[in-house]
Amino acid sequence: MEDQQAIAILRELLRREQCNVAIRFQESTVFISSLSTELQQAVAAFAAASVNYCESLTEVIRELGGEPGPRSGNLSSADFHFMELSIALPRFVQGHEALVGYYRSGAAKMGELPELSAFVSRIADEHQQELATIHELQPTEAV
Repeated sequence: MEDQQAIAILRELLRREQCNVAIRFQESTVFISSLSTELQQAVAAFAAASVNYCESLTEVIRELGGEPGPRSGNLSSADFHFMELSIALPRFVQGHEALVGYYRSGAAKMGELPELSAFVSRIADEHQQELATIHELQPTEAV
């Protein structure tokens, strides 16, 4: 695999990470009931981690001689304002499941570059753990 192919994969992952619903929750005025405070704290931690993933992806892209491209945003989440967090949580889960899939696919495509594949797989694993945390904090019927 050539560096340009790896850069293209990493750029796409960066674009998808920038659209992470966790980041959007933090930018919105999501209503937090007393029953959702643990969830809100977890989502805040996930949003901070997502920002770090964006920084790491950008750094790797630049190390390979590329540029990250324009920043993306999740415009389909404008309705999060004043929505109860537990009601919006299924969209978080759906978005995270898709994000894990994109990272797993990207890691598989980078099989010839084991260091990059491991880097991408690590982020996928961390997102998978975030999903597990959400499932632990939220009753099954609400997620």
